[in-house]
Amino acid sequence: MVIGLPAFAQVDKVEQLIRQLGSPEFAEREEASRALDGLGATALDALKKAAKGPDAETRRRADELVGRIERRLEAVRVLAPSKHALRYQEMSLLEAVADLAKRGGISITVQGDPAKLKRQTVTLETAELEFWPAFEQFCRKAGLVEAPSVEMPLAFQKNPPLPRQLAPAPVFPRGQFVLVEGNAPEMATCHAGAVRIRALPPGTVREGPGQVVCTLGVALENRLELLKVAGARVEKAVDDLGQTLEPAVLIGADPTIGQPPIVIENVGGKPQARLATPGQYQVPVRLSAAARPSTRLKDLAGVLRAEIRTRPEPVAVVDNVLKSAGQKVDGKTGGWLLVNQVTRGDGVISVRLEMLTNLNSRPGAGPTLGLTLTDDRGQEFLQADLPTWTVLVVDGTTVHQITARFMAAGLGEPARLVYSDTRIVTLEVPFTFKDVPVK
Repeated sequence: MVIGLPAFAQVDKVEQLIRQLGSPEFAEREEASRALDGLGATALDALKKAAKGPDAETRRRADELVGRIERRLEAVRVLAPSKHALRYQEMSLLEAVADLAKRGGISITVQGDPAKLKRQTVTLETAELEFWPAFEQFCRKAGLVEAPSVEMPLAFQKNPPLPRQLAPAPVFPRGQFVLVEGNAPEMATCHAGAVRIRALPPGTVREGPGQVVCTLGVALENRLELLKVAGARVEKAVDDLGQTLEPAVLIGADPTIGQPPIVIENVGGKPQARLATPGQYQVPVRLSAAARPSTRLKDLAGVLRAEIRTRPEPVAVVDNVLKSAGQKVDGKTGGWLLVNQVTRGDGVISVRLEMLTNLNSRPGAGPTLGLTLTDDRGQEFLQADLPTWTVLVVDGTTVHQITARFMAAGLGEPARLVYSDTRIVTLEVPFTFKDVPVK
């Protein structure tokens, strides 16, 4: 929303800009597109209407803007960070670490002298902070640093049997953070909600001929799962000499994108390593070297395209469940849920249903992972036993037949049957850095 304009003026402004999308002048069409993009959610309803209008150019531009704005809004919603106020008063370090891990939904291990760690305490009181700033402030206060997956310096073979020998380095499980005693090196950091992006030290990933490389380390709160970084777009790269650096390659085509590049390379007897902080991915941003050698990037900005599995969300909801036999509801992300039978007796509520779903659930978890029954106060009934299901394929369509039984005692009347599922989404995550060393 444009600050200072009343609601009716906002409507008039949006309508004027939408008319301008069909202007015969290219510059006016471009100006209107930029302005509507900047208005964001304020212009969304009008743009959806314009995307179905009579003018072809207006339809095309409006449709593009709707997609762009909705992707941004989805990114803000999905990547909303958890927030925490830390209160530790002479608390055992290990207890404080366990509390912090629980808050972030991650696993944190502290390595060091066990006897010393048991005696160590931490005192810290913060205002309510997003998780990553809280995590970083805790580490500084406790004198801890995230351990790299490869310790430096590396031992190396003076006469390697092959010109290029690859050996796997120790890899910590996804979502596993290992802390060790020490002070964290200064790294340019960008927080984008539940995502932390850091500019890793120079040399993390080798430069190619005529290249300047800045490697970005990407980590998420573990309630979200980073499946891969699908690519990146550099929008601004200016070095300390004022030179503008252009992208050297199409970042999305880089074979290291989307893979945890945690390997030890032994090239010509010279040890090199690609370090990866546990739980994160690396994205090498490759730029063409300028006329004069660059030692720092004064400004670096762009967007990462990240493929993320979301938290479970309600997909299909059946109300008045005891009388829902024969009811079919459509899923929010496609598919449907059909209740065949609901019975109650001997302290058990039995629900038999069929479901067509996109099944983004984790492999092997099965569709019943997100099936819950709640009473009229929203409290969940416990499952009486493991649900059973069979899979039918009819005309190429996979349908799941499920029978779930819930304990009826202790709660109110059954009210809602809810199926929740994860989704896989590709989001654009912006990053901005200042003063990043590249040499």
